[in-house]
Parts: sequence; structure tokens; C-alpha cells
Amino acid sequence: MGVDYYSYLVVGCSIDEDKLKIPTKVRACDCNVDKIEDMKFCSKCGEEVWKEDYDLIEGYEEDESFLGFDLVYNTDNENCWIAIRKKEVGGYNRNEFDMLDPSDNIEELKAELKAKLEPHGLWDKESFGIWVIQCCSY
Repeated sequence: MGVDYYSYLVVGCSIDEDKLKIPTKVRACDCNVDKIEDMKFCSKCGEEVWKEDYDLIEGYEEDESFLGFDLVYNTDNENCWIAIRKKEVGGYNRNEFDMLDPSDNIEELKAELKAKLEPHGLWDKESFGIWVIQCCSY
């Protein structure tokens, strides 16, 4: 087993991944008990009646993409970025740095991402930029 270090160069926005999820409560036990909606623990099995869960907002493919844009995570998935452009640097691609096409216009890329994120209340102009995300697989 080895360790591999690599980075992503990303043009996009950092985002709190929890904003892509809608919290819900679901039944944790299947017991048939009257008035269970008001209970914290099941009177039949003793387990908690409800557990936290979530639904995904429209356009979010968990851990993959949002509205067709790639999602990039750092090691341990602590942070998330929505990438309108990305390039892996390191690992097996150590000498490749051709992330942006010379015809790419950053302002146009920004406007495209903004147009997709604003209807969901997820646009934050302060989080848009060119990011370097360091990762480690172990």
C-alpha cells in the first residue's frame, strides 16, 4: 500500500456540501406502535424512532457533480468545490499543466457558473476563483 499526493487546479467556487442536501427525518424502526410520531424511543424495541437523513437538491449527483459541473473534494472530503474547469496535477499527470484553453474567458466562465448557481441560492462571488486543492490518497 502506498501514498500518492496530487493536486487539482480548479476554476470554480468553494461550497459547503451540506447546502446541496435537504435534511429530513425518517423512521429508524419498523415497529407498529400507536402515536409513535411523538416518541423519541420506541416502546416496543427500545430503539430511537427517528434518524437524520437527507434528500439531494435537484441537479446534485452525490459526490460526483452538480448541474453538470464536476465536484472536487480535498482529502477526507472535508471541503468541496464546484469546478467549471479542473485539471489534476501530480500523480500520473505530473508534467501536464494545460488546464485552460487559451480561448477561455474567465469572466464568461464566471457568468456561466453564476447563472446556474443563483437560482439555487448558492452563488457567492467571494468564493469564485482559481483554487489549488491538495489531496492525498492512502
